[in-house]
Amino acid sequence: MRLRHVLSRSHSRAPRILAFSLSLTVVVVLIATPARAAALADDQVPSDVRDGIQTALQSRVTTLMAEKNADGVPFKRGYYSRLYHKIDDNTYQVSFKIDTALKLNMVAERYLYTLTRDSEGKWKITKEDLVDTYKELYRTDYGRTECFSFEKFVFEKEGIKVGASNGFLCQRFVNDKVGGVTFAASDLAYEYEPPVIQESWGHKLLKKEKDPELKFEPDYAFISCDTGTCASILSAAFTDLKSVALDSTSPVLKKVVEDFKKDREKNLKENPFFGFTTYQEPGRDTWDIAFHRKGATEHWFALEYDNWEPKEVSVYCTGFYGQPVYRYYSEATRKSGAKPHDLETRPGIDGRDYDLVSLKGRVDLGFGDGETLEGDVTYGLKTKRELKELPFSIARIFDTQEKRETKNPR
Repeated sequence: MRLRHVLSRSHSRAPRILAFSLSLTVVVVLIATPARAAALADDQVPSDVRDGIQTALQSRVTTLMAEKNADGVPFKRGYYSRLYHKIDDNTYQVSFKIDTALKLNMVAERYLYTLTRDSEGKWKITKEDLVDTYKELYRTDYGRTECFSFEKFVFEKEGIKVGASNGFLCQRFVNDKVGGVTFAASDLAYEYEPPVIQESWGHKLLKKEKDPELKFEPDYAFISCDTGTCASILSAAFTDLKSVALDSTSPVLKKVVEDFKKDREKNLKENPFFGFTTYQEPGRDTWDIAFHRKGATEHWFALEYDNWEPKEVSVYCTGFYGQPVYRYYSEATRKSGAKPHDLETRPGIDGRDYDLVSLKGRVDLGFGDGETLEGDVTYGLKTKRELKELPFSIARIFDTQEKRETKNPR
């Protein structure tokens, strides 16, 4: 959960990967497939052959969507390549992918389907060869609640100071590991001052205009982090942790946790594939802390750290359109003595994996209809290291009506 997404939507929906301009994280699983005939695009295959193959494949997609789990919810989906590998006039092969949404993780299977045309001219799937299976997509386990009381919470990093006493926290779990905490205390408070000179001067001016948005009394807060950092924060920042039941925590914290569960149940009914994301790679250290303004429904102040970002620290606040208020180098980087040129040329998160070397294609928009978007885009990438996963994003801007319906769905 990254805070740039939290600040643009109600935090009760925070586990979704959604931003003010929608950023849907997608993972392409890179799989080595057996050598076979050269691929043919749609327009290179006779129309009757193409239509017959697609009818057979779409029938398989429909069958998968009709399958339901023990809760009576559809939990499978299928999709297929539009590249066809011709074996002979009556035999083609096509890549087909099946996603299965389990309770806490998703299984993605890549198949090579063989389709043959029978004596009546009808195309059928006659062979399904499993090429690879990917199981590294997880989501937060909101069915697991472990709560604690604490005596004190003291946290000071990258310009933010936080304190609280005699409060409660509840942990969030991803893949059986702590991936964050939600906590509340009657005296929860924070202070923020940019630790770099150029941002500090601007902050003094900004506070004159935006002080109520930047500094307020919070009723609860979130911390999200990689598993190693979470363990460190729990052991160093919180003192005298004692296990308690959710009903024994504060009314504020109990309501937040219960709202999370209700929202998750609603989201899963609407979309059984809701909330999946990849597990964080070793060597990537992240943490972020977000404060919810007391008495407000959607007002947040947050600071985020990610050692894979060119500038590791980002500060966000509601009212800044999902963009960082500040972004600067971490204390460790500022003290490292690194040359400014070397810092400015550090790659971003995506830049660690690949460079975009070509892009061509077309996109057709349906004016007056926000749902209509058709495109055919071909891009070329040069990978910088061996990859099994290739994350990318699809971005768009919500129109006014869509924003309103997102907050108040019918």
